[in-house]
Amino acid sequence: MTFLIAEISNHHLGSFELAKKLILEAKNCGANAVKGQAFFAEDMLKWGTMPLSFYEKCALSYDEYRDLIVYGDNIGIPVFFTILSTGLRNLGARQQYKKLHAGGAANCRKEKFWHYDKENVFISMKEPRTDVKQINKAKILYATEYMKDVDVEGYENLRKFYGRDIGVSHHGVSTENLIELQKSYKIPVVEKHFFFGEKIEWEGKIYRDCLHSLTPYFFSQLARALN
Repeated sequence: MTFLIAEISNHHLGSFELAKKLILEAKNCGANAVKGQAFFAEDMLKWGTMPLSFYEKCALSYDEYRDLIVYGDNIGIPVFFTILSTGLRNLGARQQYKKLHAGGAANCRKEKFWHYDKENVFISMKEPRTDVKQINKAKILYATEYMKDVDVEGYENLRKFYGRDIGVSHHGVSTENLIELQKSYKIPVVEKHFFFGEKIEWEGKIYRDCLHSLTPYFFSQLARALN
């Protein structure tokens, strides 16, 4: 079975109620967990791709992030966040899962990864890292380039480097390549962006996560194909 994570990102646009609807719909479409991003807007100046005003709109309060985790528990699906602001780190104790980015734009690049060698941790990366070599329990995810299919050679290199099955954090538009990959390899975890289909344009800029997210219909198809 492939553990399927629905990444709702900032598609809620700061609406607590819309975030709840996304979580419920992702569950109904076959997701095993739902992930979002937790941050204070000003911290997104370091690695965000949108204007600051967008993140000011999307940022939720600590209590709202916490209540979304509780909401997930109540309806039977784990909800967790990539925590991008140190002031929200206490959320980590409330989450069933944790996501780290190795070598990406997120603040996790300076983490001591061996501290997080636990079965409930996901670590995504584009290429092997020697400081993650000794990780044995955490799940390694191959992160595809934005708007591109899985680079099979890159995936195989990671798999050989760590000597075990690895997952995929998928940022491509089509999932056909991902489904084909599963015919050759066991993919234990897939992370895929999920939204209701509304493209977000903010101050003349398209929010890039809209470009590779799946609507409920196509997400359901992916869930069936993987399992």
